[in-house]
Amino acid sequence: MMKTYLYLIFIVVISFSCNTNPEETDSSKVNSDSSITLKNQILDSIPKADSGNKVISKSDSVIGIVYVKNNDGTQLKESENIEHPNNSTIEFGTKLFRIYSNDDKQKLDSSWIKVKMRNGSCGDLSGYVSRFDVVDSSVVDFSIIPKEYSKELNRYPLGKNNVGKLKFKFSKISSTEFNIYKSAYARQIIEDTSKSAAGKRFFTLPIGNQLYKFHYNNACEHYDNYMGYIIPLNAYGIEGCSRDACSTYLIDKSTGKLLYLDGGPYIQGTSLPYISKDETQFIIFTPGTPSTEFGTYMILYKKDPKTGIFNFAEYDSFDTKEWEIEELVWVDNQTIALKATGNTGYLQGVITN
Repeated sequence: MMKTYLYLIFIVVISFSCNTNPEETDSSKVNSDSSITLKNQILDSIPKADSGNKVISKSDSVIGIVYVKNNDGTQLKESENIEHPNNSTIEFGTKLFRIYSNDDKQKLDSSWIKVKMRNGSCGDLSGYVSRFDVVDSSVVDFSIIPKEYSKELNRYPLGKNNVGKLKFKFSKISSTEFNIYKSAYARQIIEDTSKSAAGKRFFTLPIGNQLYKFHYNNACEHYDNYMGYIIPLNAYGIEGCSRDACSTYLIDKSTGKLLYLDGGPYIQGTSLPYISKDETQFIIFTPGTPSTEFGTYMILYKKDPKTGIFNFAEYDSFDTKEWEIEELVWVDNQTIALKATGNTGYLQGVITN
């Protein structure tokens, strides 16, 4: 009986000692030297492996999400060796998938963690970053660390274009008349061209109660330029450029909803909205180079008279190849005044539709 009792104690001791390896501890516990929580995350966008773990590739299992907390960013390296040449610089606030590699067998006390970042349609980047440069998603303060703004998830569907329905009766006016109209018109836009993601930089904007990041995408050669804040619309105006083409879009400051402004045949973006004096309409125009020749394209959005909210489901458009717009002002709620290029000079246009 005594031998049996001692044998059972020996088995318990052996069993307990087999669980002291840090690599086999509960993955929900936090490493005392780091704020990185090693826990399985539910990532709906990542397919399940047969084992039940979320994976990005066959060999890398996702065990958490981290964000770059270092204001100067962090270096993504190809290996854990600090002397190894840098692979890429990852910006402050970037979302990274923390992965456990079956090949590398990461240790909990390592100064390096393996990560992978989604880079949109341009491919993924993976490597190692210092765990001291990142913070776990469960404890991150998004009022300080910006989240990536998703254009695809927040955009309004493309509205119906009532082609040619925006009609004007134009007449010539003098430069003096135009300047009088201009001095009486308040555009209500706080312009700011100091924020640009060109040159591999990024800028942030508060949307709702969070901070969002707009940045340069090296693989796609895409960058955003902040144009200003439109007071009556409570919206930011941003120009997004990729290689030789640009587009202009608005982002609601409270909800984050995005509206792409239709540039028609032009590829250089549009102006920011010109709001009518009663704030029930706005016009945008596109000076630039169309596929055939120079000209101007305008669109008009209107508020729904019942709801008092701008209707983005449809809009009226106007196109001419006779001149380009340099400046536009509202004279009254049915009339605009233009400074046009070339010999056209100054025009007054009454909306007739």
